[in-house]
Amino acid sequence: VPYADMERMAARVRSAMEAVIGGKRKLPPVPRYTAASRPTVVGGVFRGSVRWPDGRNEERPIFFNGFGHFGQVVADMEKWPGYGVNVIQVEFGPSSVFPSEGVVDDAAVRHMREVLDRAQKAGVAVCLLISPHYFPGWALEKWPELRKRREGFLGYCLHAPEGQELLKRFIRTALPPLAHHPALHSICLSNEPVNVEEPCEAGRRLWIEWLERRHGTVETMNRRWGTNYRTIDEVPLPDPFGPRPDERVWVDYVRFNQEFFAGWHRMLADTIHEIAPDLPVHAKAMTWTFVNDGDISRYGVDATLFASFSQINGNDSVNLYSFGEGEFAQSWVMNAMGHKLQRSVLDAPVFNTENHLISDRDTRYVPASHIRTALWQAAIYGQGATTIWVWERTFDPRSDFAGSIMHRPECAEAVGIVNHDLNRAAE
Repeated sequence: VPYADMERMAARVRSAMEAVIGGKRKLPPVPRYTAASRPTVVGGVFRGSVRWPDGRNEERPIFFNGFGHFGQVVADMEKWPGYGVNVIQVEFGPSSVFPSEGVVDDAAVRHMREVLDRAQKAGVAVCLLISPHYFPGWALEKWPELRKRREGFLGYCLHAPEGQELLKRFIRTALPPLAHHPALHSICLSNEPVNVEEPCEAGRRLWIEWLERRHGTVETMNRRWGTNYRTIDEVPLPDPFGPRPDERVWVDYVRFNQEFFAGWHRMLADTIHEIAPDLPVHAKAMTWTFVNDGDISRYGVDATLFASFSQINGNDSVNLYSFGEGEFAQSWVMNAMGHKLQRSVLDAPVFNTENHLISDRDTRYVPASHIRTALWQAAIYGQGATTIWVWERTFDPRSDFAGSIMHRPECAEAVGIVNHDLNRAAE
């Protein structure tokens, strides 16, 4: 199938070039992002410096479309302008910088600086995911109370001050050499964040403080809950892995969890802004955790609260090809709902930093029209930037990279063409 894709691509390009050379067709001029300076967020769009083919520079709205998320996007940096791509996402986390207690290794930071230098030269923006889920193993040995049963990538107690202090130290160590680089587009604070954690002592103290602020007195709390506690201090922290308490208690716990989780992200954001006040931040929150009933009550992710620490509407969303099944040609509804909700609570562009357009390990043919439609549809609903999952190739059918967009030439071509069309029409 890739060979057939490339045969069709070559025929199209040959036909277009012959028409241009023969004077029968003019190619539309495309403004290209220069990476000379970091784009700014102005209302619902990114604005920045672009260069037209005739050499003119101009400040105007910019759409960013590209790929993530590992080594291949960096290896192919110099190819991206030819592919029509102008953004990538990469990551490193605390375990790289703090490999053992008392040791600081700046290799990941130096490598990231080199990536940014190459990106600026190529005209590519870079979103850095600071990956707090890469937590040092030695820290869990030192503070075994951080080992808690959890769901998701964040595999340690988030309530404990020891973990929070380590994350702040990581940011203060790793970010200063990178924070003011023109090619650094923004910081992604977390990967697919959810907060489902068994009760811990630090969390219980926060819960008691929250209940005191919420209800004021034990009498008021008992009246609202229909309980008979003697003091607020004796109220247990609900266990999301255990039997659900009375709905009145559960509603309070859900809100406590949402406010804590947004506050945990705000702690990361505030630490970044100590170093670089104008550096935009966002989180890679999965759109279904914003809108699905069961997910809202379980995962601690609230769109309005996440907007409160963000300068960009970050998310991780899905729009898959339907292969002729169902009502629509693609599963566009969740994408549109999530984008619309986020744009309604924060007047800023959406950055889908893990855009799932092709199912992992699905090797069926996906037409390029699916990619074109998905990117246009998302832009209409407020998406100003996206990095598509995933620019890696493998022939291991069990790998998450199997069937990726890097295996699909016409789909990859469509990303660059749509990016150019969106930027021509950006105004």
